[in-house]
Amino acid sequence: MGNPGMGHILLVADRKTTIDSLTEILGKHEYELTVASSQRRALRMMRHVGPDLTIVDMTSAKLSGGKVCLALRRVTEAPILALVREAPTDSNAPVSADAWLVKPFSTQSLVAQVQQLLLQPQVLVLGAIVLDLRTREVRVGDREPVRLTPKQFALLRCFMMQPGEVWTRARLMQEVWQTNFLDDTRTLDVHIRWLREKIESNPSSPTYIQTIRGVGYRFVLPEHGS
Repeated sequence: MGNPGMGHILLVADRKTTIDSLTEILGKHEYELTVASSQRRALRMMRHVGPDLTIVDMTSAKLSGGKVCLALRRVTEAPILALVREAPTDSNAPVSADAWLVKPFSTQSLVAQVQQLLLQPQVLVLGAIVLDLRTREVRVGDREPVRLTPKQFALLRCFMMQPGEVWTRARLMQEVWQTNFLDDTRTLDVHIRWLREKIESNPSSPTYIQTIRGVGYRFVLPEHGS
């Protein structure tokens, strides 16, 4: 099982070769490991175990790793490492995951990535905005911290993970609402308005969350907001 002091890792995978390989590697480095072979079991283990890190094998067609990452992100802010077949581009990177590793990978690469994720801070900081990943509170400058709803938090996390990038409505709906239904995106626009009211000095003339007409939104820092 390993030494709990090194960190508890949840591995979501259904291939025996992957499970055996990671069990051996992580065991040698004294990490405690729990294995889940389905999304349902992964969610159950997430609640019971509360892992410090989750590794999701996105190369398994049966497992549907992308959906697993989305489901896990709804219930935890612990880091998620996605195992992928090829390096993703900016447009298809697994935003619900904090990092990715291309298979096959070396022992050194896996251990280094695990160590980095376990040591990463539990806040995102961009300019004057500080987002606490554990409490789901946001603080802007010297203002008092404000608690975000789950959807507002998910939206701001997406924006702050990839500042400056244009997010289409379709991608935001997929990431935050886990749906491809785009006939009515007013729900998204309403949540953006509510989020602006919590972080913008003037929500009607936003500084951080900009509307890209006909496309979606992007998050920028004031000095880059041209």
